[in-house]
Amino acid sequence: MYTNDLIKLRPLKENDVDFLFRHYNDSQIKEMVFDTAPFPLTYDEEINFIKSQKGFGDPHSYTFAIELIENEHPIIGVCGYNKIEWSNRNAEIGIWLAQQYWNKGYGTQTLELLAKFAFDELNLHKLSLYYFSFNNRGRYCYDKVGFKEEGILKEVLYRHGRYHDKILMGLFNPREVLKLN
Repeated sequence: MYTNDLIKLRPLKENDVDFLFRHYNDSQIKEMVFDTAPFPLTYDEEINFIKSQKGFGDPHSYTFAIELIENEHPIIGVCGYNKIEWSNRNAEIGIWLAQQYWNKGYGTQTLELLAKFAFDELNLHKLSLYYFSFNNRGRYCYDKVGFKEEGILKEVLYRHGRYHDKILMGLFNPREVLKLN
């Protein structure tokens, strides 16, 4: 379990399935996170997803439940490292929060904790993420944590009757950046 003053990250548990089923299938969450058609997942698919994450069985992916520390709140979202490339020391990260937790600073706190763990414990050199051009809330959060825009894939997502860009951002390990300068 990894914590800061506000949140903790822990492995997913089977009793998280109700939360995942309810919120992961939220159309606003799906449209911000996925570039594929936002098809809903079944309850059994959610259970299988949680089971696949137990014990960090995939060395290239780690998924965490996000919880608030105060009052032992239930899960408020999910985050993790996807596509970890150990030989290159980089990873793609992702995050989503249930809507009632948007605009409260939890996304920023979670990304800061993911970055700290990635750089201090996993010894990664760089984290990457992408977001869609209509996700202004996400962009604000990523900028706040220190991610920098690295590229734009123009008009790659067709949603709501028009095309949108996919923007790539990166964050380097600050200890390594200091050594280079």
